[in-house]
This record gives sequence, structure tokens and C-alpha cells, in this order.
Amino acid sequence: MVALFIVAMVAVLLVVDLVLAARGHASLSQTLRQHQETKAAPRVGGFVLAPDRSYHPGHTWARYQGGSLARVGVDEFASKLIGTPSRLELPAVGTAIRAGRPMAHITHEGRRTAVVAPISGIVVAANRALAEAPQALSTAPYDEGWLLEVRGEQLRLDLRALLSGDLARRWMDESVSVLHRMFSPGQAVPAVADGGEPVNGISDLLDEPEWDRARARFLLSDPE
Repeated sequence: MVALFIVAMVAVLLVVDLVLAARGHASLSQTLRQHQETKAAPRVGGFVLAPDRSYHPGHTWARYQGGSLARVGVDEFASKLIGTPSRLELPAVGTAIRAGRPMAHITHEGRRTAVVAPISGIVVAANRALAEAPQALSTAPYDEGWLLEVRGEQLRLDLRALLSGDLARRWMDESVSVLHRMFSPGQAVPAVADGGEPVNGISDLLDEPEWDRARARFLLSDPE
């Protein structure tokens, strides 16, 4: 009986995978693998730095998907800095985006912030599920919180221009150090100061001039 139950469960999981794939969603096994990878990812200054991504200095990432395709999003530093979105604006399929230029807008507590594209190319898919429930941008920025899929003519060249490995870790460490210096000793960013998991919505601790400086420094984004 136990053997029959296990066989039946495997069959059910295979059917679920096929249905998800047919609907254009990640399979169950892919989703589980992504969560395991993120869970095992190292933290730098308290922030997760997924090792299979390449990072733009504006705290966005790109992940090679094969061929000329890449998936892009914001890193955990940016997601925790901005806070849980109340609104997310994504470009339409077919839109051309350029590395270092705004690719999407995130609104939190009335503050609308642009995030820059890590690579150049044409948008071939946008995460509309995220636009309808943008909370995943804060809880899973490397998984369900991805923003766009992009087809780039010079994708490999663009990816080589991004930060990865030890260089990405040193860059993230510097970002965290600069973030700490924005607060007085009595205002150290909660949890991050002792290497713990960062709080969500660090921007809530900043007034408007401070936030303008923070997003210009970390997100390479001008005030809206």
C-alpha cells in the first residue's frame, strides 16, 4: 500500500508540473529548487546576494535564461530599502529598455521610485502576477518577485559588464557600509547592524531629502 501511495503521489506531482508548464508557469520542481537556492544564498551585511545572478550597481540583477534571454529584477537590498510596494508599474511587452535607464517604477507610501535596467534589450514578458500582488517583491525578490524577461542582442556582453562573485560581494558590503553611515549611531538600521535579516521599508526611516540622496546613491534613480 505504501508503495502504491508513493507511486500515486509521484504521478500527481508530474501532472501538476505538466499543467504549470502548459500555462507558462514555472514547474513545481523549478519553484522548489529556486527556493532552496535562495535559502542557501550567502548574506552580505545581512542582505541575501543570490550567487547565480549578475548585479548592476543600481541594485538590480539579471539571470541568464538561455539563448538571448535573461530575467531581471531588483536585489534584496533595493527591495528592503524601498519597502513593500503599493503599486508596481512594468513596461509593456515589446518595449525597448537600456542598461542604466529606468525599466520599472515602484511606489511605496506615496513615494514613486524608478529602478534601472541591468541590461539592454526588448521586453518579452512582464511579471503581471507581481503587478497584481507586488508584496512578493519584498518577500522573494529573486524568485516570484522577478520583474521582466528581456531578449538582448548583446546579452553576453551586457552580462559580462555586471558584478558577480567576489566583486559583487565587495560592492554589496560597501553599499551596506554607506547605508549605515546615513544613520547616526543611535539610529543604526534595525537588525542589519548585527548582521541579522534586514527590516523591510528602510526608506520609512528617512525624510524626503535623505530619501532623495539614498535612491540617487543606491538605485541611481533621480527624484520623480
